[in-house]
Amino acid sequence: MGEDIVHPEDQQGQPSAESFRVPASDNKGHSSRIWARIQPGMDRQLETVVSSKWFPYRSKGDVVRHALTRHFEWLETLAPIPSVTRQVDAIVELVRDEEYNTDFQEVFERLAGQVSRHLAAGRNDLALTLVRRVVDQIEHMPEDSSWRDVYMEEVERRFAHMLAGGKASFKNLLS
Repeated sequence: MGEDIVHPEDQQGQPSAESFRVPASDNKGHSSRIWARIQPGMDRQLETVVSSKWFPYRSKGDVVRHALTRHFEWLETLAPIPSVTRQVDAIVELVRDEEYNTDFQEVFERLAGQVSRHLAAGRNDLALTLVRRVVDQIEHMPEDSSWRDVYMEEVERRFAHMLAGGKASFKNLLS
């Protein structure tokens, strides 16, 4: 076809995890559903990509939205078609940030709740293990992600006393 294919190993820097995430709705919560028939092999490949965990896709829909975004950008280089790509990009950035903030809040609400349940049952070792496992996952977030720093700051704020070997308490979780 004459198109240039960029292989990840040819790129100077790896793409950020954020560049893979295309929200399913706009900033007003609107979305459209599309249906398309695809070959079974393509469906298996979508499943393989999602389940590989090599990329930050949570569903086949995530892959399709990202693929459409990239394909529209490519089409715009081939012909002067009317485009709302920049408008969509601005909305994507806003919605993406809202999603990250929502994910952030949910993670720490659920973590604090689970740690509280462990502490209430006298299972301090399980509470500490859970916090350490979450910290390990945060440390594996992409280094170029500003959200990694936000997560680590919140862990420090809420759970530093536990990680430093201090006594876990409900009061420290609520601060």
